[in-house]
Amino acid sequence: MLKSNSVRLAFVILGLALVATAPGCRRRQAAQPVEADRAREVLRTTLGAWQKGQSPESLQQQSPSITAADPKWQSGHRLLRYEIADKDQPVGGDLRCRVVLVLQGPDGKQTEEKAVFSVSTAPALVVVRADN
Repeated sequence: MLKSNSVRLAFVILGLALVATAPGCRRRQAAQPVEADRAREVLRTTLGAWQKGQSPESLQQQSPSITAADPKWQSGHRLLRYEIADKDQPVGGDLRCRVVLVLQGPDGKQTEEKAVFSVSTAPALVVVRADN
């Protein structure tokens, strides 16, 4: 009888340990403050790759890896020129950057657009167009 109680107690303790370490049971960590200089560098690297004709996926193959998403880039628009505005603002763990883009569409037509990119430096390098 003593042996079976010890086994049950061991299973109860193991069960509680598993529940306590389950992903949904841990406290979420607060967003880390964005490293503004690093975020601007990541944005320049990302826009530079687009301007050179590289794909967003190519940025994931480099080290450090950058995840980038822009609907115009993904739909085949070429980036001819860009200008990053001096005004950016931290929002949570991201840096919001305003950029003027000169694009050439798949039809060959050039357009100028104002865009806002959200750039994260932790836990991963991520650049996402945030104005759409």
